[in-house]
Amino acid sequence: MVLIDEIIQALYHRQFTHLSIMTDPTFSFAKTKRLLAPCEFKAVFDNPVKKIHSTHFLLFVANTEYPHARLGLAITKKKLKKAVDRTQLKRHTREIFRLNQHDLPPVDCVLIVKSGAFVGTKQQKVDKDTAWATAKAELVDMFGKLSKLSHTSESVSKKSIVQNSLITISDKSATGDS
Repeated sequence: MVLIDEIIQALYHRQFTHLSIMTDPTFSFAKTKRLLAPCEFKAVFDNPVKKIHSTHFLLFVANTEYPHARLGLAITKKKLKKAVDRTQLKRHTREIFRLNQHDLPPVDCVLIVKSGAFVGTKQQKVDKDTAWATAKAELVDMFGKLSKLSHTSESVSKKSIVQNSLITISDKSATGDS
């Protein structure tokens, strides 16, 4: 959370010299980093590698042939009635993705809303500011889990390479091949 605040402040003041995390100084969200076609969304929904759950959101994650992460948003009117809420959620999600994109593995992600995050019953009035803060925290947490997933999968693949090479060596020594 502190890292995101530091990046936002740096972007606001346009001071990129003190940030050591930047591999690509353009934190852009170009069309190449978006899922646009229905077939791309269908591919993610049909073959997810991972599903990351939170209270109000679900992030489907699938492998991609692209060298960078891509984001798709499937935010329906059924889950969030007001267009203002849908648009604001999309903006917040895109911003969080844009700021975290360099930490993410090359995967396709689709975010859906599980339940109305900003609506309450007639007896219960939901404070919008609290709801948005909760939603932002959930989104940051979800993309944080996704970035940790990339580091975990790298270490797992390194372990499997070492284990496979040890098995190959032990097989050669058992058969007497040198």
